[in-house]
Amino acid sequence: MNFLKTIFGKPKDLGYPKFNYEIEFLSRLKGVASDPIFGQNTYWPNHFKELLGELGPIVKKMISNGFLEISSKEEVLTVPQLKEILNNNDLSTSGNKQVLCKRVKEEVRDKSYEKGLSAFFKITETGKKIIESYFSQFSKEYALFLHQILGLLLEGKIKEAENRYFFFQNMKSDQRSIGESFEKFSDKTLQILNLIRKNKALYFEGGFNGKEKNDIMDTLNIFAITFPNFHNSEPSPFFLEKLSNVNLSKFKEYLSQSKKVKAGILDNLPLVIGYYLHFEYSFLYNKVEISDFMNRSKSDRFRSNYSGIQILNRDCECNEVFGEERFSWDELDKIPEIPRLGNCNCIYLPYKN
Repeated sequence: MNFLKTIFGKPKDLGYPKFNYEIEFLSRLKGVASDPIFGQNTYWPNHFKELLGELGPIVKKMISNGFLEISSKEEVLTVPQLKEILNNNDLSTSGNKQVLCKRVKEEVRDKSYEKGLSAFFKITETGKKIIESYFSQFSKEYALFLHQILGLLLEGKIKEAENRYFFFQNMKSDQRSIGESFEKFSDKTLQILNLIRKNKALYFEGGFNGKEKNDIMDTLNIFAITFPNFHNSEPSPFFLEKLSNVNLSKFKEYLSQSKKVKAGILDNLPLVIGYYLHFEYSFLYNKVEISDFMNRSKSDRFRSNYSGIQILNRDCECNEVFGEERFSWDELDKIPEIPRLGNCNCIYLPYKN
């Protein structure tokens, strides 16, 4: 595969985002062992061998093209370790790590320090630019693809959306060689999509106008099928494009009341968007969950196996605020809706005494 050839078509010609597995392979090589490739990790070699064939010749081509380098064994060592070796050989310990590595390599005759050290791959500046360009273009194509999937969902063409989405998912490099392919949305996902379609009201009352509500609902449809884990990181371009102009000031104020949310997050709109989407999705997910548990509680067998429903805290501050919350089968009408705090990660689960 020629790294320099044009691999991106015009947006109007796109059916699916275009993968370049060689560039994805290159991006995975940063800091990993060079001999054998990926060291003791067999996960990525198996994936990329299926996609690209033998990896050795590809690595050699990347090196000859100036995209990749192999470190010296000295670079594996830490600065304190390098200085200790130099001290033991009565050599200067001044300079940065690059200088220390060069001095150890060129001036230390006893190479016993190399025992057990394995060189690693380093991506060059040229390689980094190629990777950055590829993923930048890919994210744009992926955003367009998600818009197409959204259109199908809004038209009620769930099966077609499902087929197209999972056809794409199974082309991803990290989905290969796992023994099976994904083919359909889970029952829970379908229930959540149905809930979004039927319930046009948002859980958080943020004073949103009509367009803002529609944009939020659109993103929740995509969130439900992709469930991206960006609670503490920036959302992908699709979500930013849809929600960057939504006024989240009320949710930001609500989020600020959570002790575990750092001030820097509140000043970062993409992160606030991430927290907000998780908040709304958490309500939908837990609404489906509690409905399922309620139905199952009608079964004598289920009731005999469990004592009731609990609200399980997952690294948020709800336990500090609300304490341990367990509801017996006779107290199901007292179970509160969740989430209740801006950074809430609580879920419903059955418990047994």
